[in-house]
Amino acid sequence: MKKLVAVVMSVAVLLLTVPVSVGATSSNTKIINKHGSKTYMGTYSDWNKSWDSDNFTDVTDDDIDCSDTLIIKGGTVGDVTISDNSSLTISGGNMSDVESDGSIRMTDGTADSIKSDDDISISGGTVERDVESDDTVTLSGKLMVGGSVTAQNVEVVASSSSGYTTVSDDISFEEDMTLQGTRYKIGRIDGQSAGTLVLKNFTGTLPAVSEVEDICVESYSTATAGGNLDINTLTIDSVSVFSTKSALTVNTIKGPGTLKFTAGNLKIRSDVSGHPVFAFNSAVSDGTAVFKAKSGTVSTGDVTVYGCSLTKDSSRESDYDTFILHGSSSLGISLDTAFVNLPMGCTYYVLAVTDVSIPPTQMSYNSSVAVVGKAAAYYKNGRAGWLYPVTAVARGAVTINIGGQKMIVAVTSGSIIVDTSSYTLSPGKTYCIGVKLNGTVRSNISVYSENSCVSIQYKGRAANGAELYLVKANNDGTGYAVFSTAAGGYVRTQINVVKGAVSHGIGGRLIAKA
Repeated sequence: MKKLVAVVMSVAVLLLTVPVSVGATSSNTKIINKHGSKTYMGTYSDWNKSWDSDNFTDVTDDDIDCSDTLIIKGGTVGDVTISDNSSLTISGGNMSDVESDGSIRMTDGTADSIKSDDDISISGGTVERDVESDDTVTLSGKLMVGGSVTAQNVEVVASSSSGYTTVSDDISFEEDMTLQGTRYKIGRIDGQSAGTLVLKNFTGTLPAVSEVEDICVESYSTATAGGNLDINTLTIDSVSVFSTKSALTVNTIKGPGTLKFTAGNLKIRSDVSGHPVFAFNSAVSDGTAVFKAKSGTVSTGDVTVYGCSLTKDSSRESDYDTFILHGSSSLGISLDTAFVNLPMGCTYYVLAVTDVSIPPTQMSYNSSVAVVGKAAAYYKNGRAGWLYPVTAVARGAVTINIGGQKMIVAVTSGSIIVDTSSYTLSPGKTYCIGVKLNGTVRSNISVYSENSCVSIQYKGRAANGAELYLVKANNDGTGYAVFSTAAGGYVRTQINVVKGAVSHGIGGRLIAKA
């Protein structure tokens, strides 16, 4: 018996001398949360014990001054001030103005404003007014900033299928801003005359952009400018597209990606490198002046224009060369499209305008990215030719050659394809909708029903690889099965629930970018 006691005591001494990890949260970390109808502050260790009011301070509606690490989980307080470079985490609750000289992380809750000398990360919740940081602000997921965001660097990851990353006013930055995804609502982007805007895995139209020094369009991005731009450098990586219908003035353009613009709206003040591809928003004719460049800085061989050639005219303006387009139709063939951006799995029909009675030979330079199919004869409104289906296979860029004429296909995003346009059934009956995923995964898709007359749930994967969603008719009415993607695309299948109806529907290929 004495031996047993000795062993137990020795083990107890050992346990006392070995530090026990309690995770990343220290026992001295202060926590604010709601208990009953009031808001209290106490230490992490006290919140994890049986409730003892002597260990807590009632801070309901009070201003908070704290020099320790603080976590706000719930309740209602006034202004929050953090000192000694301590960190603050907000995962719930309501508060007035928040200010800290340390980092701030917010995942939920509501604050009037947030200001920090250090980094700020917001992935949920609501800030009624402004967010300010002397370092970096990161915004991701479903959130709302009712005012502006100001920081040295800003990163926006707007790819949540549950909602939008929203900033009602400006995002202002002095160094770099990265914009990723398309599930965002931003009032304006302001680069403070020095900042660089980086577009990463981005597909969509930019908000108004001002005072940005440089724009970098990284690979697999397709961006459309929302207004006039005057910038230093525009860099377009491979398999990327930057498009604008407004005036674009730029010192330097770097390729090898594609710049799509309206003929006559581009002015280059310095040089072009990397052999970017120039494409146009609308059809251009022989002799069209397509862009201007500072005299002697750009040559006709610095850019690629498919199906046409360029000549340089130095006599029109004293300081600028004018670049003029000249057609080069092979065997009397011209294509109605020079460039197209396709989601994976989608098909685009390009018309080869020609009088020849035999379809010109077609070829894809990389069939793993896109394929071109068999031609069909075309004649409409006096226009004759051959229509070719071009289908996107995988992300990338490829040249399509039809009868010696070339076009570019950029496959920069995935897609979902829903196999049913509408379906009718009686209450209690069910139906499976098939969804094909191209370049995305099921976790990036939000599926729900509009109107309680129908419900929808995931059923599994079919033998052909399609994801199956089971629709159940609950009661009479018209509802919709909605398929929404993280990239901002969505499609709806109409579901008609009619008592006594014989089940029937209309198939389809409803496509949304993903």
